[in-house]
Amino acid sequence: HQFMADDPEFAAHARASGARLWDVREPPDDIPLMSGAAYGVPQTVVLAVGSDCAVGKMSVMLELTAAAQADDARAEFVATGQTGIMIAGSGICVDRVISDFVSGAAEQLVTSVASDAAFIFVEGQGSIIHPAFAAVTYGLMFGSAPDLLVLCHDVERKLIGDGEFDVPIPDLPALARLYETTLAPIKAAPCVAVALNTRVLSSAQAQAHIHQVQAQTGLPTDDVVRFGGGKLWHAINAASHRTGKRLAGTATHT
Repeated sequence: HQFMADDPEFAAHARASGARLWDVREPPDDIPLMSGAAYGVPQTVVLAVGSDCAVGKMSVMLELTAAAQADDARAEFVATGQTGIMIAGSGICVDRVISDFVSGAAEQLVTSVASDAAFIFVEGQGSIIHPAFAAVTYGLMFGSAPDLLVLCHDVERKLIGDGEFDVPIPDLPALARLYETTLAPIKAAPCVAVALNTRVLSSAQAQAHIHQVQAQTGLPTDDVVRFGGGKLWHAINAASHRTGKRLAGTATHT
């Protein structure tokens, strides 16, 4: 939460050279309070939710966006963190937004997506069970008004904050239900897929773990960075038929 432009040395060099310092974490000034506008968008909104911070939510959404576009679906990625903004070229760092306006920021991001896009893949932040960062997660969930959820998990992670907090990560079926139950009073948003980060496993171990989690959760499961996003994209595309929000001209094969 420290800005380069506020650093005297960086600022002095920028003035001397005529350079512009762009702090991508600086949110815009015109973020509104949430109005509920995102709940009326015609697109299918897909939100990445996680078992913890830094489990791969951004990478998952980028891979799923690419898989959708490769399948001739009109899909856009919505960035909610600085790295995603630098990749996508736009977005808002929601964890820098004043808490009352986080839902409004998420809503603004969703409603600003091109009207002819059929799928909006929203980068998730934090975790609903993270003692320090859950507030951002809640604001993003309620503001973005997702139709579908993708649960993201690092297979190596057992405790929240990678051990920083003595809070065990629940089993994935229970965690998926927790996300669904939390959103249910506001909007039904089923968890339709599980995206695993299997970087610490061999290829054979990763495939075995994927099959195990798929059996446990009953949900399509994969490591989309390692093995491609096609499998989970097809699950999302199929589930989108049940939202009643599909736009004409989107991919229909699964």
